[in-house]
Amino acid sequence: MAQGSCRPWFGLYAAKVVHVAGGGEGMEAMASRRAYARLAQLWQLPLLLISLGLFGYAAYLFIDPQPGLTVEERINSAKTFLAQERPDAANALLNRILSSEKLNSIQQGSVHLLIAESLEMAQKQLRIAVPANYISIIEQTRLATANNAKLDWQAYGRDTQHCRVGRSIPKRASRTIA
Repeated sequence: MAQGSCRPWFGLYAAKVVHVAGGGEGMEAMASRRAYARLAQLWQLPLLLISLGLFGYAAYLFIDPQPGLTVEERINSAKTFLAQERPDAANALLNRILSSEKLNSIQQGSVHLLIAESLEMAQKQLRIAVPANYISIIEQTRLATANNAKLDWQAYGRDTQHCRVGRSIPKRASRTIA
């Protein structure tokens, strides 16, 4: 073959080889690419450390639970239900407190008063007059006074009113709120 008749792809290859070997700039670029490739692989280590830290914090929160509500806080939440005019929720909570908690006599008295108030509020909301509910209101108020609970003017009025009404309640009761 003659000198000028070389294959075109071989000439391009030879030019690349001369360029890489010529100035040394290509080697530096390859070295910087390798260093960048190593740094690009290091993102996994900080992510692993952060995820282990978050997992440890979540385990700490799960293992170290905060104490539950005290009896007074649960009674106050029942009072909040009554203030929001939710007598059914208050009644359910108060019945759970009576059945599951160990209460002193003053706490028992306040729970019984709140149950009587929730029964009365439920009757007023539903616009019903059920004799069994009147009897329950009277019983709850008397249990409260037996446990040395102090009656306010509303509770005292509720007791005397339902005692008077309890004697003259019609016998056609339809349903009981419990």
